[in-house]
Amino acid sequence: MRLGIFGGSFDPIHIGHLIIAEFTREYMGLDKVIFIPVGNPSHREDNLVSAIDRYNMIKIAIENNPNFEVSDIEIKEGKTNYTYDTLLEVKNRYKNCEIFEIIGEDSADYLHKWKNYDKLLEMCKFLVFRREGFSYKSSHQNIILMDSPKISISATFIRNRVKENKSIRYMVEDKVEKYIIEKNLYKK
Repeated sequence: MRLGIFGGSFDPIHIGHLIIAEFTREYMGLDKVIFIPVGNPSHREDNLVSAIDRYNMIKIAIENNPNFEVSDIEIKEGKTNYTYDTLLEVKNRYKNCEIFEIIGEDSADYLHKWKNYDKLLEMCKFLVFRREGFSYKSSHQNIILMDSPKISISATFIRNRVKENKSIRYMVEDKVEKYIIEKNLYKK
């Protein structure tokens, strides 16, 4: 099984995440893409909405794609999350799978600082999708630069629009927008 792992804050998940996941799944022949919302990020101190809300928004956003699933693996941990530990757990749950970690160029810029970087490069391949304003380069065989669409929508942009009472239609799935409104997320 060829398994794509797409970790992140997903605060909120938006159409850019979904486009990248589907493009990557198809381009790399992945059997499945698992979205893993971070519980306690190791690399930033943002005030994220609750992990449960982020998990629920992902679940809603991907419900019509049988090739996508969401995992609460990092949420249940309740500790600072590192990709290395998460991938060990994924390998434990999915025996004999080939793992592809999906990241953006912004994350790839500091990939060499990730916990157990050398071991990560042995246990998975990194699929790096293009981001505006970045030009990451690598010659490592397990870091694959994707000629993927560049999606300029960001979660920060969406959160700011919600705070300003502006539309986020077409930036997130309709049901995600409804969830954000009903739960009064991102208003503070």
